[in-house]
Order: sequence, then structure tokens, then C-alpha cells
Amino acid sequence: MTLSNKMRWILRITGICIVLGIVCILSFPAVHVGFPPEKRSEVHAVLAQLKIAFVSYIKEYGELPKSSENKSVFNTLTGANPKRIVFMEFNQKSIIGDEVIVDPWGTPYQFKFPDSHQFSVTSAGKDQIFGSEDDLIVGNIE
Repeated sequence: MTLSNKMRWILRITGICIVLGIVCILSFPAVHVGFPPEKRSEVHAVLAQLKIAFVSYIKEYGELPKSSENKSVFNTLTGANPKRIVFMEFNQKSIIGDEVIVDPWGTPYQFKFPDSHQFSVTSAGKDQIFGSEDDLIVGNIE
């Protein structure tokens, strides 16, 4: 090979390596799409949906459900209310036992209704202890 042929060969190999590197970088997120989402992300999604459901319930009925007990909340949001409105549907892994809504770690969500228009929903988080640093909370309490 002449010097110019060697340079062409080196440039081709370098170009191929760069293209393969770019393809690998761009395909990296696609490789992980099949993995389940991280549990905290799941909790954030459920908490956001619950907030929307409670705000919608208040708009429809002028107040929150009478009971903040987990099973009662589940039944109310899934259609056991005066107008039989389904405010939220839950996937099977979010429900255990007798219609109890749980977070991805298997701990029942904690619902609090200090009055007829204020609410909070808490996930105990990974440590499964309410009141610790990793709790995830949503609501409209100020």
C-alpha cells in the first residue's frame, strides 16, 4: 500500500468506529426499554393520578369522600360512589388482598382528609416506614 492508500484505510476504519459508537450511544436507551420502570417513578405516576382523581371527585361532589380508609378510597374511586363514576383505574399489581391500594414495595398508601377539601396521599417509600426521609407525598394541603 502507498501512503495515501494507508491513510484512506485508516480514515475508513476511524469512520466506521465513529459510526458504530454513535449507533451504540443512540441505541442505549432502547436496550433498557424492556426493564420495568424504577419504583419511585411508578409511585410518582400513581400519586399524580390519585391527585387528579381527588380533584375531579371534589369538582363532581363538592367535597372529598367521607372516609380516608384505603379500601373505602379504592371503592369510591373505582365507581362505588353516588353517580357510579370511575375516577381512577388501578392495575392488578397496585391492589392486594381486599381491595387495598399499595405502592410498589407492597405498603398500603396512607390517605388523609383533614377536611372535606384537603387531602394528602403518602407512600412509605422503600424503607416501608411512614414519616421517614424516603416518603413520597402528594396532596393539596398547604
